[in-house]
Amino acid sequence: MASLKILLNKFKIGIIKLLYSIRARIEDWRLGRISVEKKIQSKYKDLGANASHSTDYRLLDRVFKTYPLKKDDMFIDVGCGEGRVLTYLYLRRVRNKLIGIELDADVAETARKRTIKCNNIEVLCANILDCSELVKTATAFYIFNPFDETVLIPFIEMIEENCKHKVTLYYLNDVPRKFLDKRDNWVIVRRDLVTRPGELPFYFSVYRFLPNLD
Repeated sequence: MASLKILLNKFKIGIIKLLYSIRARIEDWRLGRISVEKKIQSKYKDLGANASHSTDYRLLDRVFKTYPLKKDDMFIDVGCGEGRVLTYLYLRRVRNKLIGIELDADVAETARKRTIKCNNIEVLCANILDCSELVKTATAFYIFNPFDETVLIPFIEMIEENCKHKVTLYYLNDVPRKFLDKRDNWVIVRRDLVTRPGELPFYFSVYRFLPNLD
């Protein structure tokens, strides 16, 4: 009986993954006719960059339905990969200024091709640490663990030094949570544990940076 339950559970997980894969391919093809359901190893590990992989649509639903962008937010997806987050928001009629920053030129080019018809989306091939002027204008950032702490820390410091306004940070697969939890002027707006059948759970957090305006 126990073995039958295990087999049935594996079958259920397999069906869920298949249905998700079908949804992901359909969603991806709605803009750009390109599927981005794959993991791309980073060419820039020496710069602290992690592999590029597209955020699960189920997770995007959960994040942006529970904590949507404000109408006046200027949004930057840091390590945007092939542009899934940007196209997800566009297809849901988000017409804020949406910017993707991607270190890998080939990956950034795929994101550009997918978003070429979206007049509110811009994809830049750049290192976020070289984009302080752009960071100054942003009010919302999205990161899915695109880099290690050697980049995360100076990125957070860049926000603190350049942003004189409130900033929202969507942080998915929030690995070094203690770093931001204990940092001055950062507060947790929301934290959820993400669980999906057959996959390891992880956290996503929404932080708010509240600058000192003295």
